[in-house]
Amino acid sequence: MKAAIIGAGFMGTIHAENLSHSDIPLNWVMDKDKERGEKLAQKYNATWTPDITKITGDPKTEIVIHALPTPYRLEFLKQYMAAGKHILCEKPIARTMEEARKILEAFRGYKKVFMAGHVLRFFWEYAFAREMLHAGEIGEPGIVRISRCSGLPASYDRQENWYLDAKKSGGVLLDLSIHDLDWLLWTFGAVKRGFAQTLATRGDATDYALAILKFKNGVLAHVEGSWTEAPGSFWTAFEISGKDGIIEFDMRDASTLTFSVKKEIQGKKAGTISPESPSLESPYLVEQRHFIDCINSGKKPMTDVNEAFESARLAIGLIESARTNKPFEF
Repeated sequence: MKAAIIGAGFMGTIHAENLSHSDIPLNWVMDKDKERGEKLAQKYNATWTPDITKITGDPKTEIVIHALPTPYRLEFLKQYMAAGKHILCEKPIARTMEEARKILEAFRGYKKVFMAGHVLRFFWEYAFAREMLHAGEIGEPGIVRISRCSGLPASYDRQENWYLDAKKSGGVLLDLSIHDLDWLLWTFGAVKRGFAQTLATRGDATDYALAILKFKNGVLAHVEGSWTEAPGSFWTAFEISGKDGIIEFDMRDASTLTFSVKKEIQGKKAGTISPESPSLESPYLVEQRHFIDCINSGKKPMTDVNEAFESARLAIGLIESARTNKPFEF
């Protein structure tokens, strides 16, 4: 098998590097910007093209990694499907619910592998916290606080920063907080009700969002997303409170993840804090390896089209809540 990367920006560059650590050669790089596309293609002995039909018409290129900005989803995905490609598509799956529903319907019964790039599921700290929760390590969970904050993202497009146009990017909720929303859905199940407020509703490009989610299992989540931090900065954190303990993570701390309990559980003394060391392996590489394994083994990807649809539906619902200043229910 050979692969093609559509979009030579930030995520396209990451995917190209990860492919170089696999046995899948990069055959094509498609980008409208010749200088940028050729630079990435030459680095990995691939060929640049501005023409998508060169890729869809190449039977040797069985894998397509779609890393274009959010507005460019549906029409490209249709072309990959018509050509029978395996597809790894960056998140979010769509900017609008109308487009998300069309994509969901289009992929019903699709025989090749489709996987959405919800990479947070492959971050060691988040995956391990979920494992501890499902193993009952802190008892029944009650309240979750989760944050993802950065400076304003920069676009690789020389003409405009599409992130600043909410009609294209969806703002901080759809582009950034969707990572945490997807992880919350994966960890706690379906949401019953949600409410959000954002700076974007006031026309502020440096978007900030706060959301409250009530899950059907009774868990309450407080979700913070920000593009208002200092330029170039980035941090994430979460705190999960259960009846028997708390799981805490803050990437700004030297101790990457801590686990504390209120009472002795399975030999763990009350008040115990156990710092853990994260895996040094890139979660983007782990994600891509999972995608390739699904192609080879025929198993279902962890983040299929249905999972991607639900994450987008939640993020877009919160955007609408912020716009109307009203809660929404699923």
